[in-house]
Amino acid sequence: MAAVVCAGAAWADRPAIELSFYADYVWTSQVSAAIPDGSGGSTPGNLDIKDNPAFGLALDIEVRPGTQVELFYQRQDSETEFRPSTVGAPTETGFEVATSYYHIGALQGYRRGKWMPFTGLTLGATSFDPQGTEQSTEWNFSFGFHAGTKVYLTERIGLRMHGRLFSTLIDGGAGLWYGTGGLSVTVGGSALWQWGLGGGIVISL
Repeated sequence: MAAVVCAGAAWADRPAIELSFYADYVWTSQVSAAIPDGSGGSTPGNLDIKDNPAFGLALDIEVRPGTQVELFYQRQDSETEFRPSTVGAPTETGFEVATSYYHIGALQGYRRGKWMPFTGLTLGATSFDPQGTEQSTEWNFSFGFHAGTKVYLTERIGLRMHGRLFSTLIDGGAGLWYGTGGLSVTVGGSALWQWGLGGGIVISL
């Protein structure tokens, strides 16, 4: 990332800057988990964040022709579900959680008339913020990949369409999730995957 920024510093005194507002529909993978059963044991199963829309904004700064540094924030408000492994056991709806991404990365694309197809890689942090509980926000390292296209309708306004894939790293055995009464849920998976499709508006500053 430092090499990209330094290379662009000599290319232009004032880099082109774009601000994007977008909405995605996000799907989430399940992770193995266990809930204490109150007798010293635990109930194994899978924990899932329900698929839901997400909203975000991205700031793209051109550092050289075809290369942009991207900073973005994305938030999804959803509910959790715990599905016990025991046959016939009911699925339990948990608490509401806000999943947010704070990322920086590089976007590569080349303008072809009004169209600019692109791909990008980003790194940063994911926050899991339980809503309506006294539990604190949990932070984990994450990375993402996205691909799509921008369509420039005028000199200042355009549209953006993309697909995104995120992976949030979670240590096995981490007590990441919490029930409405403060009950800890132990997550056994190593990564949480989310992928989304969407788009929005691009404003050239």
